[in-house]
Amino acid sequence: MSHAKDALPDGIKISPIRAFTDNYIWCIHNQDEAIIVDPGEADPVLDFLKEQSLTLTGILITHHHHDHTGGIAKLVSMAPDIPVIGPRAVIFVVLPARSVSPIPSRWRICNCRLR
Repeated sequence: MSHAKDALPDGIKISPIRAFTDNYIWCIHNQDEAIIVDPGEADPVLDFLKEQSLTLTGILITHHHHDHTGGIAKLVSMAPDIPVIGPRAVIFVVLPARSVSPIPSRWRICNCRLR
């Protein structure tokens, strides 16, 4: 039987970060860098990053619900140049002053190249 960890590149982990009373924010990370997926709250993310000594290097958004986007503005205010990747319409609503760049055909997450 295959496990999810078997499909990850060496050194990459996916960790849950508890949010609200009934939800999780996901963190894709290596020993140094982190990509946050659907940060509904910023404070639990910031606590996790500090506890794990990780640098936030990107945010992925899957959809527009507030419990998936509520923490983005605060995280971006602390790292204004951080890439925010997701549906264009969601980024315009959450970060109206930010221009949206296309996702590069090859993008690095935690030192792993994605296509």
